Amino acid sequence: MRTLAVCVILLALASFSASDPQISNDSRIDVLWVTGTVLLLALTMQRVCERLSLPTLWGWVGAGLIVGATGLSVGNPSPDMQELVLRFVGLWAGLLVGIGFGWPSSSTHGHFLGIVTASTVVGALVVTLGCFLIADQVWTTALLVGALSALWGPVLVSSVWRDDESAGAALVGTLVATVLLTWVIGWLHESKLLAGDGLAFATRVWISPAVGIAIGWLLQLLSVLKRRSVALVALLLMSSLGAVAIDHYDLLGIGVGLGAGLALSFRPQSGRALDRLFGASRPLASFLFVALAMSRVDVKVLLSAPSAGLFEIVLLQVIVLFSIRGLGPILWQPRISRATSLNSWLLLPKGIVAIELVLVGGGLTDLLQPSNALLLQQIVVVDLLIYGLVATTLSAWMMRPAEEGSPA
Repeated sequence: MRTLAVCVILLALASFSASDPQISNDSRIDVLWVTGTVLLLALTMQRVCERLSLPTLWGWVGAGLIVGATGLSVGNPSPDMQELVLRFVGLWAGLLVGIGFGWPSSSTHGHFLGIVTASTVVGALVVTLGCFLIADQVWTTALLVGALSALWGPVLVSSVWRDDESAGAALVGTLVATVLLTWVIGWLHESKLLAGDGLAFATRVWISPAVGIAIGWLLQLLSVLKRRSVALVALLLMSSLGAVAIDHYDLLGIGVGLGAGLALSFRPQSGRALDRLFGASRPLASFLFVALAMSRVDVKVLLSAPSAGLFEIVLLQVIVLFSIRGLGPILWQPRISRATSLNSWLLLPKGIVAIELVLVGGGLTDLLQPSNALLLQQIVVVDLLIYGLVATTLSAWMMRPAEEGSPA
């Protein structure tokens, strides 16, 4: 009852701010107000989801939709400041995931790498052909949708599953999907089928983790991570300056953060120290990024007129997820040490990297015609609702018997 009462109070305050005529348009202060409202409401709704045995991500997505443009449209935040906050939160989400990565032995296991690579490539090919033959899409759209559908979930996975095999599969799958995506963009650019500079976009995609790796090694070289207080100040300063640079050069905040985190975790001593310091806040950063991204999108307007072929593409992706990347590999999965008979990495939700690639400014939609860009945005929003909510619920339910039977 107390949780529900807090929800009611927060919604009443948000409604009052949304209808206040004294709020000036394009207010930068409103960015803090919107972010704080989303955070407080999400933490409260998370408690409700826990009571109902639902994944906590449901509460964060719901809070973003309620507070943002889809629901109450709280405040009038500056778009530029809103973008900067998203870059900052995305950087921290990737950083915390990289810091918590344990570099398991299976990450170099040939059979493990083979199954993840094969399922990623085959899934992308099936979706691409299905978009062209079933959804009647042109090859430009079909290739991009196929490459995006191959993305895994290194950021979201670390908040849902805590084992290194799951994170390792997600990272390998995302790496393979990123190679496919940049190859597709490069080929479309050379064929002059894009409306923007595809090579510049592909370059930013790969420069982002490279910049993060350089930042991580620089922090280790300066030996500023040995003491907790100094490490906290150094990382906050680095992420603040990094967010400004990322926003200016249109880099991927998640990619920069992930590269820095993986570089820091490569050395076990600094990785364990940082994980003890920031590990508990890992789900918070990942879910807050999703919630803030959803608060910027007016889902009602975006999905009011579904693009031609949207439902066929979404259904095709769901079939591919469970047949090629999910239930199919269970029959021939590799036996990894200390892994259960049903490895959780076989049922991973789709990655939220597509959110930054498509829904954040300076992304993939700038390379496409308006109709194709709208279709891509609709697919990403629907994917988040399906893979982030429905698939997460189903896979968590399927994994529950194995978790209950395993030792603590």
